[in-house]
Amino acid sequence: MTYRFTDPDGDALHIEPTRRHGRPAISLRNLRVDIEGTSVAVHVPVDQVEELIAGIRDTARQAAAPPAGPVTAAGLPVDGDVNPRSMATVQDVAEDPR
Repeated sequence: MTYRFTDPDGDALHIEPTRRHGRPAISLRNLRVDIEGTSVAVHVPVDQVEELIAGIRDTARQAAAPPAGPVTAAGLPVDGDVNPRSMATVQDVAEDPR
């Protein structure tokens, strides 16, 4: 049996039973629609599936949490927003009198 999850962009995640190094596992395969034939698989031993699910739940909670501090118009945290030319923070660049 294969489980398939498709995101709004049409990219799909296929989950199917497999064996890896002689042990039962599940294969998580990403199938992208924008690059024909591109596929990457991760094999998770069945005794580590609950750990994977717990990690997914933790990550989902973090994604759903409101930002801890001020954000830019793009929704990015103000702290850590980096100017790639100087590697200074945007706040530092704005305060520079030059």
